[in-house]
Amino acid sequence: MGDIMDLGKYIGGLQYNYIILCGLLHHLNSFCALNLMADLHTHLQPEGELIYIVDHVYTDEINMLNKILLKPDRGSFVKKEEDYHELFKGFTLLSQKKFNIQIKSMVLWSSLTRFVLQNP
Repeated sequence: MGDIMDLGKYIGGLQYNYIILCGLLHHLNSFCALNLMADLHTHLQPEGELIYIVDHVYTDEINMLNKILLKPDRGSFVKKEEDYHELFKGFTLLSQKKFNIQIKSMVLWSSLTRFVLQNP
């Protein structure tokens, strides 16, 4: 098990074209999340892309089924869309897309968001 606050210890001075994170930041307080984002800058090549899939950006439009599904795994540091934009300030936002997971016409999971960011 690693320590997110010491990422360099595990991956050294390597840089990558792409880094993918999924459903992580709502488990980190602001200090840890900001440190992680700063650390990712050093491990992402210039013009490399960071793809972050938010398991659920909290919005007022969340339906009752989603509220029930989200309750067990909200993390202690749930963020709103503007909080993610604040965390991603050091990157260039290439795209932001909301999407749903559904079976036929029944939406099981709504308001998931994918951010694609570029290292300047």
